[in-house]
Amino acid sequence: MDQFHTLGLFSKIVTIFTLILVAVVLLYAIRAAYFFVKGLIYIRRSCRVPATLTGGDLRFDGTIIAVGLDGTRFCPENATTKLALITELNSPGFLEFDLEVEGFTLPVFVDGVESYFSSLYFIDAISRSDLSTIIQASSVPPEIVSNMRGRTTRKKWRENIELRKLRIQSVKTKRLVSSSVS
Repeated sequence: MDQFHTLGLFSKIVTIFTLILVAVVLLYAIRAAYFFVKGLIYIRRSCRVPATLTGGDLRFDGTIIAVGLDGTRFCPENATTKLALITELNSPGFLEFDLEVEGFTLPVFVDGVESYFSSLYFIDAISRSDLSTIIQASSVPPEIVSNMRGRTTRKKWRENIELRKLRIQSVKTKRLVSSSVS
C-alpha cells in the first residue's frame, strides 16, 4: 500500500513538471510567433548588401547585414574602418551622415557602434519599394529578422526609442538649418 502512495506522488510530480514544461514551451512559441509576425509587418530582413556610410569628406565602406523600413545594421568592412567611425562619432561637432546603397543616398542617424555593427536609422522611413530594391541586391538569400533590438528590458527599450526619436528630430532640424544657411 505504501508503494502505491509513493507511485502516486511520483506520477503527480511528473505530471506537474510536464505541465510546467508545456506551459514554458507554449509561452516561447507565442513569443517567437509574435516577433515573426512583427518581422513580417516591418519587413525586417537579414541580408548582405555592400554600402558606404559617408559623413562630410569621410567614407566608411561596409555591408548592410539587416534592413527594415526604419533603419539598418551596418557592418564596417574592417577594424580600421570601425575605429575611424567610432573616432568620428566621439569627436565634437555635428556631422551629417548618408548611406549610399544601390543607387540611393539615404540620410541616416548613427546610433552608435556595437561589437561588430552600427545601428543606423533613416531620417525619414524608406518606402517598401526602395526596401525591396535593397533586399534584392543581397548576396545571400534574405531571411526574416524577428527582432532587431538587443537584450534589454522593455522600459529601457522604450526610453531608448524616445531618445532616438529626439536625436533624429535634432538631426532633421540641424540639416534644415545648415541647408537654409547654404
